[in-house]
Amino acid sequence: MLTLGDLLGEKSLRLSLRTGAPDCSRRPVLGAAVVEVESPARWVESDWVLLTAGVRLEEGSDEAFRALVAECDEAGIAALAFGVGPVFDELPEPLLQEGEARAFPIVAVPIDTPFRAVVRFVDTAIMGADAPLLRRLSSLQRFVVDTLHDAEPEHAVVERLARFMDASAAVLAPTGDAEIARGSAPFDALWQAVDDGRQAVQEPEAGGWHAVAAPLAARAGEPPRWLLLASPRAGFIGTLAKRATEMTAPLLVAMGAAAPAVRRSRRSACRRSSSSR
Repeated sequence: MLTLGDLLGEKSLRLSLRTGAPDCSRRPVLGAAVVEVESPARWVESDWVLLTAGVRLEEGSDEAFRALVAECDEAGIAALAFGVGPVFDELPEPLLQEGEARAFPIVAVPIDTPFRAVVRFVDTAIMGADAPLLRRLSSLQRFVVDTLHDAEPEHAVVERLARFMDASAAVLAPTGDAEIARGSAPFDALWQAVDDGRQAVQEPEAGGWHAVAAPLAARAGEPPRWLLLASPRAGFIGTLAKRATEMTAPLLVAMGAAAPAVRRSRRSACRRSSSSR
């Protein structure tokens, strides 16, 4: 079993443990993921390493850094790996203070160590025989990220996810109404099988269709939208479908959060173009 000590011991990554209990190197590591959205621990399983550059915390208060550590600790995250350089030149002091107070592992990731290298090391160490699955997920990630410059990126993401998985996909409003839908799945019926009070990845079934449903994080106090990936194929709900849904959901969240700024930028560009004629 991979441990935090094994990860820290990988010399090529040059990771350094900044806070943590004396025995934290024995913590199991079952995965690693990069998350830059609000409430990041919602998107990472317990015993995973959460990697972040603190993008959403650039203008954050001391309390926001403390809350991040508390959230990770209470969610059973193996360690918080914080990137040094992209946003913060040093690990924020409130982050380290909360890590010390909780004896929670905080790991510094140097600027010349890509997050993807950390994720790749963990995946390779854990998965081994599942390397083909990881290659497919990597291909899906590249395929989906290419939509960022599309005029309607959320629509393009859902379209590509459905095409890649040979399945139906949809983004549902908190009421269950389809905002974006691709394919012939009975989304209304599948929605009825989703427990919207339990904001976690679920596996609803309806009318012979099997689905993975993931909440799209909303602001505190607001109900989330949902991403559904569905197929009538027996055995569809496997590791690939679950990981594909879990990987795509944070991207849709980030797109939704950035949409107002993108629309303002495009309107401004149109006004500048019109005024130059």
